[in-house]
Amino acid sequence: MNSCPVSSSGAFWSQVDTRECSLLVTEPPFNLPSIRSKMDELVFEKYGFLTYCRKQCAGLAARGFNLEQPAPPTPSPLAAAGATPTKPVAPKLPCAVVVDSGYSFTHVTPIFDHQPINYATKRYGPGGVGLPLAF
Repeated sequence: MNSCPVSSSGAFWSQVDTRECSLLVTEPPFNLPSIRSKMDELVFEKYGFLTYCRKQCAGLAARGFNLEQPAPPTPSPLAAAGATPTKPVAPKLPCAVVVDSGYSFTHVTPIFDHQPINYATKRYGPGGVGLPLAF
């Protein structure tokens, strides 16, 4: 599959052949099923993307954090002899709490077994726009 080059001049969608591209869309917690359905319709029927993935921001943030962690060290003869590695390695975390502060709201989402727990997600009124007023 080719990458989707975008020219710096002109409208974005006129420069992309969406039939050869995939799309990643992030959605907020508590997104309504009717909005999800409309998004699916727009992505495939109007814009004609080949494939797309729709995920919550919190799940992607936790996954990205885990991907950035170094891989566990491979066993070496020194480790077998009881030597410890000089640099500690962080484990891949199956549990996390993601705080996503947007313009109008802040969402706190727990992650368990690498999946967002929707029923435990909390939404708070102050978002990024109101944070300067809080201090």
